Amino acid sequence: MTQRRTRWRSAASQDAEYRAHWKAAASADVGTPDALTWAVLGDSAAVGVGAARVEESYVAQVAAGVAERTGRPVRVLNLAVSGATAAHVLADQLPLLPADGVDAVTCVVGGNDVAWPVRFRVDRFAAPLEEVAQRLPAGATLGTVPVFRIPPYESRVECANAAVRVIAARHGLGVADVHAATRRTSLRHQVSMLSHDLFHPNGAGYRDWARAVLPEVLRQVRGEAPTH
Repeated sequence: MTQRRTRWRSAASQDAEYRAHWKAAASADVGTPDALTWAVLGDSAAVGVGAARVEESYVAQVAAGVAERTGRPVRVLNLAVSGATAAHVLADQLPLLPADGVDAVTCVVGGNDVAWPVRFRVDRFAAPLEEVAQRLPAGATLGTVPVFRIPPYESRVECANAAVRVIAARHGLGVADVHAATRRTSLRHQVSMLSHDLFHPNGAGYRDWARAVLPEVLRQVRGEAPTH
């Protein structure tokens, strides 16, 4: 019964719990010897909403992967907020990004920009993202929007992702291709990667996100330039 209750917790309940986890973890890890610091900008996906446990979120999976491959602990500074759009990242999250002492920065946002407006205009997503990109550290990473499958949303996703790639290239940023990682051959398989709300990924779905983001975080902590 405990596992079932965990699986069916509301998004709001998960959001509060997981944000508290990230805040406590970042504070506890301050001063950890030889630690790498990864700053995360984004929305509920970066918080981990949809995963049965915060350890199944894509951020936690990537942090574990980086620690395993580098032999160094990873301090996650998770600034993401559920419901955030690119404009929210610009206004609310970017000002909290430390000016130095950060080894990697990722910004994966756009799901809310694509999903909720009655009329989608790509410029309303691209304009704030452009400003975010201008202010990110050199070599940071933007992420593409995941697969939505259902018309008209996938056409919106295609427009948004074209903007992500152009903006990243213009500012010398890397791209974590979440869209490619979440593209599946069947709708049924994709649904199996979603949580009960049929919007947020579950732990298995976040594994696909982690596969897209992990190489970019490793690239940054190794001091390598983006490739396009």
